[in-house]
Amino acid sequence: MIVILIIADSVRGSPRWPFDTNAETPLIDQLAASGTGFEHAFASATWSIPSMVSMLTGQWAHRLGVTSWRHRIQSHTPTLFSAFAKAGFEVICCSPRPHHSWRNVPIRGTIIDSQEPERVVDALLGRTGHDRLVLIHHWWTHLPYINAKLSRSAWQKACDLAVESLGRNPELVAGRLQAAHYQSLSYFSRELLSRYLDAAARGGERVLLALTSDHGETWGASFPQGHRAQKICDLHGRWITDETVRVPLLFWGDAAQEKIPQAQRLGGIARGVDVGPTLAQLAGVPFDDGSADGCSLVGCIFNGDPAPAPEAITFSSTCTPVPQTDRRSGREMWRTLGLRTPEQWFVYDGVEDTLVVAPVSGVVRGTDRQHRQVRARLRTLWSAAVDTEPLIEHSPTPGGFRPDRGEDRQRCCSSV
Repeated sequence: MIVILIIADSVRGSPRWPFDTNAETPLIDQLAASGTGFEHAFASATWSIPSMVSMLTGQWAHRLGVTSWRHRIQSHTPTLFSAFAKAGFEVICCSPRPHHSWRNVPIRGTIIDSQEPERVVDALLGRTGHDRLVLIHHWWTHLPYINAKLSRSAWQKACDLAVESLGRNPELVAGRLQAAHYQSLSYFSRELLSRYLDAAARGGERVLLALTSDHGETWGASFPQGHRAQKICDLHGRWITDETVRVPLLFWGDAAQEKIPQAQRLGGIARGVDVGPTLAQLAGVPFDDGSADGCSLVGCIFNGDPAPAPEAITFSSTCTPVPQTDRRSGREMWRTLGLRTPEQWFVYDGVEDTLVVAPVSGVVRGTDRQHRQVRARLRTLWSAAVDTEPLIEHSPTPGGFRPDRGEDRQRCCSSV
């Protein structure tokens, strides 16, 4: 059995399914028509690292104290990697920064560069009859939306230019960036995803696929009044809105017991923390040790029921502007906490102790008293998060991360 988790960076979801884009993605549309997806899925954090950690562990990253690859996930914390390895699967992690991505996860298996598609294909081909879990963090749908491997310095220059141009002339540049993003997503569907699935299926083994994103993206529509793009984290990472944290979530292929139902679009609210427990149960791999914040959606998938959670929680952190050293405490890291219900967003700023109510349907629901109760609840959650002390592998160096093997100096930013 080959289990594939694809996390396409910065791709927004939509209840119109599968993506809120004008991208031409016929293969993904075909997968959606022959699989099961959730119309309302939300990331558990606003940028890549804590969001993917939530998927990997089924726990909120703010409880684990993780926003950087240098923040260690403790060995007693179960992950998809450790669960599948214990069940006898080979674990392969395809990451755009393989020398330091997932470096402080107790088990990360074989790690290769996801910006080298031929190596990803080779990993999916593997050995016939050998179970494997393959995580693919696809990077090229992230700003600057270039479908080619770039050096760290070239990538940073391209991002800086795009953000500076968007801040200076948003009316003109926003549309161009959207178009580039859509083209990159189309390229992924047309040129890469088809190759990956073909490679996985070549040996005649069962293939189980989960396709999602780590967060959404905004080119200005959801900026608060008076704000423009100044840093890369303004496109995702800073503001909690549907644009920045609504993601696609699709399951397709052969589960351990039966095939995923076709052409299902399920309602309710699905969450990033639900991805790990769901994928493990679909593969028949024990995962939940009782500490998970997420829940398995397998019952919903096979019964056609909506996701059971009444709400989604999303954290944003202050560990996004570049360059800077990694944060050493929860109070330094976490800034805002979002609570998404079917009707509206509640966004709590823990530093300012303020609550913003943003209606999804245009009408504010609830009384002032109910809003005060929500604020008190979110204040409690935020206070618990800022009390965490992240574990860092070694002392920060001036300017941020010291890279391995002579690569360009790593700087802590919104998705690396």
